[in-house]
Amino acid sequence: MPRRLPELFTGFAVIAAALWFLIYAMAGAGKISTGGYPLVAQFSSIGGLAIGADVKIGGVVVGHVASETLDPDTYAAIVRLSINNNIRVPEDSSASVTSDGLLGNSYIAIGPGGSNTMLKPGQSFQVT
Repeated sequence: MPRRLPELFTGFAVIAAALWFLIYAMAGAGKISTGGYPLVAQFSSIGGLAIGADVKIGGVVVGHVASETLDPDTYAAIVRLSINNNIRVPEDSSASVTSDGLLGNSYIAIGPGGSNTMLKPGQSFQVT
């Protein structure tokens, strides 16, 4: 029995660590950081875009997709974005759903416009 005691403790430690990782993963599942300010984009189709997907400007991640809903009147996909507080988006910018490649994940690409007026929190993109 004394020889099996270290093996028994090691087994319990491995099981405890696995349970801790499982609890940690389940507690964080579906939670997305909401740091940043909200913007809204309306699309006719969003394909495989998922909540938590990146929002990029020039290939640099500047936020994430916070939520997706369906407008019951127009059947358009309403996508709420959370943009980092230090990034300002011109009001004449465009938003599009693109992917990283043939099998890549979908994300929102923002094409910045040339306006000196910036979108305020909660405003929508005019061009999608």
